[in-house]
Amino acid sequence: MGDGRLHDLCKERGNAGTVAALLLSDAGLALVPGKHGRLPLHYACQSGDAATVALLLARGGRGGGDVAEPDGR
Repeated sequence: MGDGRLHDLCKERGNAGTVAALLLSDAGLALVPGKHGRLPLHYACQSGDAATVALLLARGGRGGGDVAEPDGR
């Protein structure tokens, strides 16, 4: 399993418009883990892109206690 397009977009700032379009076509993409077990939300948080983080949370990207590192932290 590799990182998909959504994961790659979330790794960099400024892609909120494209992320929104992808999520409109398939909101389930927000819940697909990448090659390291991380969700797109993990990458968006790491990149510091607040707009993308908000989109992912609004589209079902798992907020609150459901978000953890692959090792359970």
